[in-house]
Amino acid sequence: MEYYLLAKRLIEQPSKASSYFSLDSDEFDYPTFTLYAEMGAAPELVLKIRERLDETIEELAGQRAAGSILLDNELFPALLRNREQLLESLQKSLEKAEDDVRLDRDQTHEKQQLLDVNDEVRDEATAQIAEARRAQANVAGDRDLSIESRAAAIWSTAVILLGSGAERLEAQVKRELIGRIVNISELMVDRWTRVNNTIDFTKIKADIQERHRHRANSLATQALKKQNINIVNLSHAMVDLLEFLFLLQPLITVMTFLCD
Repeated sequence: MEYYLLAKRLIEQPSKASSYFSLDSDEFDYPTFTLYAEMGAAPELVLKIRERLDETIEELAGQRAAGSILLDNELFPALLRNREQLLESLQKSLEKAEDDVRLDRDQTHEKQQLLDVNDEVRDEATAQIAEARRAQANVAGDRDLSIESRAAAIWSTAVILLGSGAERLEAQVKRELIGRIVNISELMVDRWTRVNNTIDFTKIKADIQERHRHRANSLATQALKKQNINIVNLSHAMVDLLEFLFLLQPLITVMTFLCD
């Protein structure tokens, strides 16, 4: 109710809307803006959003590498290179899981190992992303790094304006917003995907394999050693899948918000 009453007051006082919905504010009031846009945003504010979109698009385009990482042949994750191997590994794991259930074998320890490996992979990938962003900040400086958050802010504002205010906006204004939103979406996805593509998943695999190789030397029985090998093989499949998901994450995130 508070958001609704505030949005209604801003509709009645258009001059205050532009100052209240400051596009440079870190505390932009998205709930109120959503209702405000549905009631009919002031033309002055719509113009400010379009101009800010143009500025951000120009800035992002000026910093991007040549071409598109999604359309060029730059991305080729291991999951696509080794599909048959992955399917075979998953099939064996499913067959083993079926046997364990049917024979009532206690696999608590093995399951915990898999959970530990999963945590290892995610932690290492997250650490590498953080390192890539720190390197980017050192090279580009704080101003260039902050463009990512500023681009995300104006993009989300424009998407809300278009989605919630569609019935109030003129056809030409909607076309112009759509064109700018699509343009900045592609630039954001490209930039974000390039950062995720810097993660060295091959190194993650090698590190996991080395840790488990040392562990295998201390295992007492051949059965436990074989179990350890199975864990390593499955962990490689998990790394390949995680790599694929990390590379898809920017596109999925942007498209999900757009579709919503």
